[in-house]
Amino acid sequence: VIGIMSFLSALVIVYSSGSRQRNALAVESAKIVELTQRAKSLSISTFDQDNPPPPCAYGLWVDHINDEYALGRYEKDSGECPKIGYSGGEEGALVAGRWEVVPEEQYVLPPGITFHRCNESGNDKIQYALFEPPNPDVWLYRDDSQCPGCKLLPQGIPAGGIYLQTDDRETGAKIEINRGGQVNLVAFSDPGCSL
Repeated sequence: VIGIMSFLSALVIVYSSGSRQRNALAVESAKIVELTQRAKSLSISTFDQDNPPPPCAYGLWVDHINDEYALGRYEKDSGECPKIGYSGGEEGALVAGRWEVVPEEQYVLPPGITFHRCNESGNDKIQYALFEPPNPDVWLYRDDSQCPGCKLLPQGIPAGGIYLQTDDRETGAKIEINRGGQVNLVAFSDPGCSL
């Protein structure tokens, strides 16, 4: 009887830990989707704003190493907003401006959840999603070894992804942002990945 009770207790503990991680994954995924939608909404709301002048873009920033993400503004240093995106068909770099995180909109993933760091295909994993007023135009910058130059997502890739997973790598979620600004939440699995 004691052996059976011990076995059932261990099963409940293991189950509740996995369940807690899956719930945390669902909550964090929803928060990132909401933050992305808020960045897009803020860029639209700047259409007729003159005083103070609106930022050049709003966006979402992801730090895959430290498991942080934030809403931010892409500000001009002076004069006109810098050109964001492609220039002469070349991949653009995030230059001639500054990225400012909105302090009250900076988050750290909870224990048990991490950004997926080993998406080997890697071409669609993004670090910045910028929404440039007033349309908004969408600029997706891929995670390029923590952004030395922050290269744009190549034209042939229709959408960028932000990947999250539970520590046990049993459950994952992908927040997909396409070039039109549509945000989708899909499940993914990569059990062969080691962190």
